[in-house]
Amino acid sequence: MGPLQGFVHPGLLGLAALAVVPLLIHLLRRRKPRTLEWGAMRLVRLAHERTRRRTNFENLLLLLLRMAAVAAGALLIARPLLRDDALPGVLDAPRRDVVLLLDASASMQQLAGGESAFSRALREAERELGTLRDERGDRAVLIVAGEQAQLLAERSLGEVRAALAGDLAAEDGTADYAGACALVGRWLERRSELDARHAPELHLYTDLQHSGLSTREFGAALDALAPYGVALQVHSVAGTERPDDLAVEAPRVLVPHPRPGVPFPVEVDVHNAGARPATARIALFVGGEKVGSEALAVDGGARTRARFEARVAASGEVLVEARLEGDAYPLDDASGSVIEVAAPLDVLLVSGELDADLERDPSAYLQAALGSTGGAETPLSDAALFDARVVGSAELDSPDVDLARPDVVWLVDLPSLSANAAARLRARLDAGAPLVISLGPRSEPSAWAAWSCAEDGAFGPQALLPARLDGRRELADRAPGYFRAATIDAEHPALSFFADERWRPLFCELPYRGFVASTPARDARVLARFDDPSASPLLVELPLARTSVYLWTSSFDRAWSRLPDSPRTLIPLLQEWLLGAADPTRAPRRAVVGATLFAELRGFPREPSWRAPDDRTVPLAGPVQEVAANLWRVECGERARRVGAWRLVCADAPPRHWWIELPQVERDLARIDARDLPLVHPLLRAAVETAAPDADATDGAPARHAEWWRLCVWLVLALLVAESLWAARIGSRRS
Repeated sequence: MGPLQGFVHPGLLGLAALAVVPLLIHLLRRRKPRTLEWGAMRLVRLAHERTRRRTNFENLLLLLLRMAAVAAGALLIARPLLRDDALPGVLDAPRRDVVLLLDASASMQQLAGGESAFSRALREAERELGTLRDERGDRAVLIVAGEQAQLLAERSLGEVRAALAGDLAAEDGTADYAGACALVGRWLERRSELDARHAPELHLYTDLQHSGLSTREFGAALDALAPYGVALQVHSVAGTERPDDLAVEAPRVLVPHPRPGVPFPVEVDVHNAGARPATARIALFVGGEKVGSEALAVDGGARTRARFEARVAASGEVLVEARLEGDAYPLDDASGSVIEVAAPLDVLLVSGELDADLERDPSAYLQAALGSTGGAETPLSDAALFDARVVGSAELDSPDVDLARPDVVWLVDLPSLSANAAARLRARLDAGAPLVISLGPRSEPSAWAAWSCAEDGAFGPQALLPARLDGRRELADRAPGYFRAATIDAEHPALSFFADERWRPLFCELPYRGFVASTPARDARVLARFDDPSASPLLVELPLARTSVYLWTSSFDRAWSRLPDSPRTLIPLLQEWLLGAADPTRAPRRAVVGATLFAELRGFPREPSWRAPDDRTVPLAGPVQEVAANLWRVECGERARRVGAWRLVCADAPPRHWWIELPQVERDLARIDARDLPLVHPLLRAAVETAAPDADATDGAPARHAEWWRLCVWLVLALLVAESLWAARIGSRRS
C-alpha cells in the first residue's frame, strides 16, 4: 500500500461530488449570444478574437479553483491517513495515545532527599503528560497499581491531569502489576479500528523492586499484551542500588503467659538490609507507654538484638510495640505483638472418686500442678496461671454447680456419667466452652459408650468423647517395660513447648504403665501416640465450631504414669494445653496488609467501632451476629490496608488490638538493574533505552499513521485565497 492508508470517515468522501456544483452553475448561467449587426461590429469582432482565448483561460482557471476548494473541503471532512514517513513532521505530527502506570506499592514510600519515590513518579508522569496536546487529538490513560489496580482516568487529558493532581498516595501493600496489565488489555480491546492504527505508548513509573517485577503473574499478564505490539517503557524513580534500610522485627515476649505485676523479658531484632553499617535507637512501648530505649550498631546485612524488661499492672490485652528512629523506609521502622496478660483461668476439676489418700487421687495432683508456678524447674511463667477447684462427679447433676462459669471443665478418671450431667456438659460444648476428659484405671470404657462417637466416627449430638473406647491396655505388676509417647504434633499449641529438642525428651521419654485404647472420631486430630504396635492415641483433639474437646487416654496419677514425679513435664504441658483450650477461637492478632479483621466476643458488644492506625473510624461490615450462644462476631467493614495497630473499641469492654504488618515481599528492597529488564520479560524496556525507536521492538507491530488534516486545512485556505485573488483580478481587468 502507498503513502495513503485510508480515511477516518470514508463514507464522507461522497461530498467530493459537490465539486461539480461550480461547473453546473457555470453551465446554467451560460447564455446563447444574439447576432446583432451594426456598423462597428467588424472592429469589435477583431478585438474579441484577440481577447477570447485569454478570457476563456481565466474563467476556466477560476472554475477549477472553486471546484478544487470544494473537493479539498470534502477531503478535510473525510480525514485521510498517511504513514508517519509520508509527510514532514512540520505538516502533521502523529497523534499519541499514552498509558501511564504508577507503582503504588509500599516500597514506593522510601525516601531520598526528603521526597518519596511515589512523589517522583507523579512528577515524572506529569512531565510526560505535558508533552501531549489536546488539539492534536492526543489521549492519555492513568492506571495506579496498588493492592488492587485501578483505572483512574481515560476520557481526556484534563481528567488525567486532575487525577494526578488529586489525593494519590502509595499504599502499604504490594503492586498489582498483573491487574494493571489486565486493565490495559481491556482498554486496548475497546479501541476502535482507527485507534488501533496508533500503537499506544505504555509508561511504568516504579522503583524497580525485584520482588514485584519478577512475579509469574506479571509475566503472564505481559504475555497477554504481546499481540497488541506494545512495549512497556520502565522509568526508574529510585536509585539502582539497594537502599540503606533498618527494619525492626516483631517483639518477642520470652514468657509465654505473663501475669499482672510480674516482670517479663522482651527481645527485639533489628535487621540492616543495606550493605553499609548503620546505627539507630530502638524504643519499646507496652500499652502505649515507653518502657525503655537502646542505641544499636548494626553491620551491613547483619542483625542485632535488644532486650528489655516490661511489666503490666493489670490483666487484659496489651500491645507491645518496638519503634526505630525513622530512616529511608518508615514502614518497617515499627512492629508490634499483642499479648494477653490474664488473671488466672478458672478450672473446674471433676473427680471420679475423691480420695483422702492424695497418692490415689489424680485430681489432687492436677490441682497442685495447676496452682504451681513451676519455679526453677520450668522456663515458663513464674506466676500462678490457674485457679483450680475440685468437685465430685455427683455434683455435675446439681444446679448449684454453674458449668458455664469455668474457663475449662476437666473430667478426671470418671467411671461413668449420668444422662443429666452429660446433657449439661454437651450444652457447654455447644455454647463454645472447652471440655477436657482424662481416663485412668477407674474409667469403664463400656460405661462411656453412650457418650462416645459413633461406629462410623461421627460426633453425634449427644457425644462427649472425641473417640470410641476399645478397652484398657495395662502392663501387669512388676512386668518389665513401659509405654512411651513415640510421636507428637509439635506444631499444636498444646505441645509446642516440647518442639524444642531440649525439652522434647521430657515428654517422649516419660514412662506409662497403662492407657485406654481408642479409635478417634472422624475429624479428630491425634496430637500424641504411644509406641505400642497399634500406635494408640495418647492425646486427641476434636475441633468443633467454636471450641475443642480433648481426650487424654492415660492417667495423671502414679497408677498408670510417672507424670506426678516429673513437674518439668506436667507443668509446661498443663500451661500450654489449658491456656490454648480456654480461647481456641481467638482471631489471629497479627496479620499482613489486606487481611479481613473480625472478633468474637462473649456478651453482646455495645457501640462497637473499628479504628485504623491513624485513628480513623472504620464502619462495621454489617450487623453484629450471634454465632453461638452469647458469642458475637464483629467484622471490620474494610480490609486492613495500613501498617500499624488496628483496634476494636466497645463502650463496655477494653479495646482489642491487631497488628498489621508489611507483606514480606515489600520488606525486600532489592532492585533490578534497568539493563536487565528485557531479561525479566521481552516487553520491558528501560525508558532511557527506548527513547529512540527500536527496530526489534517494532517488528510485526502495526504501522503508525498520521492524519493529513492539517495539510487539508492549508490546502482549502490556499485555494479559497487564490480563488478570491484571481476573481478580483479578473473583475478589475474587465471593469
